[in-house]
Amino acid sequence: MKYITILDFSEGKVYQYEIQDDQYESTESLESFICDKGFSLGNIEWMSHYDKKNILTMQFIQITNNKEIDMTSLILKQLQGELTRDEVLQIIKENYEK
Repeated sequence: MKYITILDFSEGKVYQYEIQDDQYESTESLESFICDKGFSLGNIEWMSHYDKKNILTMQFIQITNNKEIDMTSLILKQLQGELTRDEVLQIIKENYEK
């Protein structure tokens, strides 16, 4: 099975689709698939790959004011009840202001 992961800048979201190996072999056919899903090629970056990556298990690092914020850890702490959503947002805000 093949997957396509799309980073949509206009929505600030990441999408992942499962696609057939032989159905989308060329760049043009993949870009056609992306457009058919309603994305604008000017507002996204995409990659196709064979390993299914769960978005939550990818490490997401945000760099603000030359300081790295491990967003993956913050999200996992929120999911585990160690931080509230407001606390996560406060940490992010504090890093923007420094």
